Amino acid sequence: MRRIIGAVLVLCVIVLMVSCNIVNRREVTKAKHFCERLFPYLEDAKQRGGAYPQRIEPEWIKGEPIPSLISTNSFYESGGSFFWMRFEAPLAYWDNWYGYHSGTKHWVRFDKD
Repeated sequence: MRRIIGAVLVLCVIVLMVSCNIVNRREVTKAKHFCERLFPYLEDAKQRGGAYPQRIEPEWIKGEPIPSLISTNSFYESGGSFFWMRFEAPLAYWDNWYGYHSGTKHWVRFDKD
C-alpha cells in the first residue's frame, strides 16, 4: 500500500512539474511577443531623437493586452544608446528571468539570484 501511495505522489509531482512548464512556456512566449512588438517604436524613436527613449510611451501599448509576466513599471530600461527589457517567469524552476538587450539583439535567460 505504501508503494502505491508513493508512486501516486511521485506521479502527481511529475504532472505538476510538466503542467507548470507548459504554462510557463506559454506565458513567456506572450511576454516576449509583447516586448518585440515595441521594437519598431523604439527604433523609430532612436532615429528621430538620437537615443532610445527613457520610457515606453503609453500610446504604444494602448489597447494591447499586457501579459501577466510584464510589469509595465519596470520591464524596460534605456541607456540612451541601448535598451534592456526583462521579466520574471515565477513558474520556472531555475533561470527564471528573461532579458533582451538591444546591443546583442537576442534574448537571454538567467537566474536573478
